[in-house]
Amino acid sequence: MIIEVLRVLALLATPNVAAALTGPAGGLTLDQALELARANLPALRQARAQTDQARGLHDEARAGWYPTVTATIGYKRTTGNLAINPGLTPTGETLPGASMNTYNYFANSISASQLLWDFGQTSNKIAATMETARSQQESERTVLLQAEFAVRTAFFTAAAQNALIGVAEVNLQNNETHLAETRAFVKEGTQPDIALATAEANQANAVVQLITAKNAYATAKAKLTQAMGSQDPSVSYEVQDLPFSPVPDEDGALDKLAVEALSTRPEEASLQAQRRSAEANIRANSDTWFPTISATAAASDNGTTLGTTSWLGLTPNVAAGLLLSWSVNVGPYVPAEVRVARAQLASLDAQLDTLHLQVRVDVETAQLAVKAARQALVAAKKGFDAAHTQLRLANGRFSAGVGNAVEVSDAQLAADQSGGQAVQAQFNLDTSRAQLIEALGRIWFGR
Repeated sequence: MIIEVLRVLALLATPNVAAALTGPAGGLTLDQALELARANLPALRQARAQTDQARGLHDEARAGWYPTVTATIGYKRTTGNLAINPGLTPTGETLPGASMNTYNYFANSISASQLLWDFGQTSNKIAATMETARSQQESERTVLLQAEFAVRTAFFTAAAQNALIGVAEVNLQNNETHLAETRAFVKEGTQPDIALATAEANQANAVVQLITAKNAYATAKAKLTQAMGSQDPSVSYEVQDLPFSPVPDEDGALDKLAVEALSTRPEEASLQAQRRSAEANIRANSDTWFPTISATAAASDNGTTLGTTSWLGLTPNVAAGLLLSWSVNVGPYVPAEVRVARAQLASLDAQLDTLHLQVRVDVETAQLAVKAARQALVAAKKGFDAAHTQLRLANGRFSAGVGNAVEVSDAQLAADQSGGQAVQAQFNLDTSRAQLIEALGRIWFGR
């Protein structure tokens, strides 16, 4: 890991610098960052709310199989005048004259209706909304998978920038040591003035490098805080860089890993659920050509005077029966709905084929990146060791009076670059493993 790569650097530093390289005790770990993101990230909260919404729509569809009960209690004060109604009032009948006398009128009723059969309309709508809810649940997992990848990437970036601070501190200390030694040699006349100017320039550049590294680390932590979904401006932490374990089966056969990805990637499950929902919608839309059969029951208690007898002194009535309802749009509405659902199904099939191609590419690309990053890290470690051996020899030759400032400056630059390359190589390995985890669809469940 980064700290292991920089361990040789720490040997050249003071004890305080070495402590800074190992990081503060109790710093933020990757697992803690992932846990914070799960709890706080707005995108995850939004995805959960959308899943709850989809489940609510499924429950609304299920309500179609439950009875509908309506109860009313009514009272009004009304006149009792009769009015001629063509077809209802006998021809030639003389009606009483109009009067403004008013009477009480009570109208109480309760009715119920239960759907018995609709040739699959309701059941297919229920199936469609159920699959939609499942699709949204898988979409929630997709958001989680992407969020975890973003957190890992931001965490490794911050860890790398923190390690680069250690590289810059060691480089600054080496340059300050060399500057002090050069001043003494120039004062004694054993080194020319240009050696002192070179050492001062290198020391100033090392200061700038350290300032830049600290600013980059602070920026990386700000982005990590955003990736975790934290909105507390007072949050303060240091990244605890612990070794990131290899991904299980990261060297496994590509075909096997691709099969695993297709079985675990939430995008696959989401599209399959959407496909089943589209199929159910096709059946539901086709079934609208058929009637619905319902059972009905009603009871009423109406009259003008309340009493103490049964039924409150009003007139009771009860009724029960069956209702056949057939409402069909004779225009293009139903065929158009079916055509829309079939087009959606065709689109989903194309998306599934595209995903199958993409998943294999994602897995292969990430696996190749892991292999290349491991090899690059081995080479970076060798370059790191060689560069610091070169620096040690150049410092020794300069102290013995047989070396020059250019030789030391070149060795210091090579050592600094090798430290940065080692950090970059470790960062590339960590991020490529994070990419492989995302490509395989593996969700972090905590430890």
